[in-house]
Amino acid sequence: MVLEVFTALGLASSIVQFVDFGCNLFSKASELHQSAEGVSTENADLEIIARSLERLSDGLIKSTRAAAFGAGQSADEDELRRLAEKCRSVAGELLSVLGALGIQGSNTRWKSFRQALLSMWKKPKVEKMTETLLQFRRQMNACLIKILT
Repeated sequence: MVLEVFTALGLASSIVQFVDFGCNLFSKASELHQSAEGVSTENADLEIIARSLERLSDGLIKSTRAAAFGAGQSADEDELRRLAEKCRSVAGELLSVLGALGIQGSNTRWKSFRQALLSMWKKPKVEKMTETLLQFRRQMNACLIKILT
């Protein structure tokens, strides 16, 4: 008798999870379909941030390389350059993944649904890369503060 209650509870839980997943999927598909650019607002914002970090990292790399040819480069400047190179690499990877999550060509309901499903599958990877970029940014800030003081 008790086992049947737990079985029913497990089944109900599975049904709720399935319905929640379906609602999230259709919500994201609808957002993609209504989007003028064919990307979700969250991914568009992440793309702006990743492009900015990529551009800033390029500038840091160039300025630390130029300093290396001048009077000499400190260990902190060398560390900043290495961090900027890694940050640029991760930002490039994130931009590549985000580019694959956008709708290419005409924006049909079926394409929106497929891209929404792909977005949900890739979400853990995007979140991991976003967190990695955040950690690089924090470390580069600390390094810049040390260099400037």
